[in-house]
Amino acid sequence: MKSKQSTHAPPKYDQTDITLPVRSRWTPKPEQILILELIFNSGIVNPPKEETIRIRKLLEKFGSVGDANVFYWFQNQMVTVFINGIATEVGRGQVDLSAAFGGDFLLVHSSDTTVPVTEYGLLAESLKHGESYFLVPRHSQI
Repeated sequence: MKSKQSTHAPPKYDQTDITLPVRSRWTPKPEQILILELIFNSGIVNPPKEETIRIRKLLEKFGSVGDANVFYWFQNQMVTVFINGIATEVGRGQVDLSAAFGGDFLLVHSSDTTVPVTEYGLLAESLKHGESYFLVPRHSQI
């Protein structure tokens, strides 16, 4: 007896039958942004993995968030500038000049203007991404 071979064609799909996974961007809630900014402004500008997980767990109380979202949020807050010719990442906003560079310095922009500093030693202006600055020891006057 001859066996019949089934010759089924693969099913045809049109575009409406195929569902591709959608990857949406994370949009942090206002409460999450507030928490992230408070943490960042407290001096935690590049948290280690364990800290990122702890921050994520805190943020999850206000909405969905992943570890990668927290990591990239902190990365996006950094500015790369060139200080004495070396690429340096610093946080946006106020930077404690003495704490960041370990001494009593002035920061001079390549246009030969000194970056203003508050009475507390914090930069009064944000550094500009991609710009060049020079770290110069502050000379004490006698």
